[in-house]
Amino acid sequence: MKQLLICGLLAFPALASADKNFMGGGTHDCASDPIVNINASAGVVTLTGACKTVNINGADNKLTIASVGELNINGSSNTVDTDELGGANATGSNNKVTYKKAQKGTKPGWRAVGTGHTLTKKAADKPADKPAEKGGKKS
Repeated sequence: MKQLLICGLLAFPALASADKNFMGGGTHDCASDPIVNINASAGVVTLTGACKTVNINGADNKLTIASVGELNINGSSNTVDTDELGGANATGSNNKVTYKKAQKGTKPGWRAVGTGHTLTKKAADKPADKPAEKGGKKS
């Protein structure tokens, strides 16, 4: 049985590892691969859909993420902007994470080791201004 399993994994390597890996910048929909690894510096990455886990290893990366359950940052001066965040872990220095809402509760989980890390809630979107009413007295 073990031999059959090993043969299956060798014949279908995509089943053994379905993570999306970036060595630079790009765009990815997490609906197809919900675990994303970014091993780069100065990359610009956009992730749509619901990501389960995003791992960043590097410096000066800029990420825009629709939704992420667990964000892990290892490096320095990475900037992450997400609409929905479950929790984040940062090691290194000066990593910045902004979020619109927590996946559960009022605040996402946050653990940071190093200096200068920030987790900031984005200000709520302001409603659009109503157009000024036209008119006046009719004669």
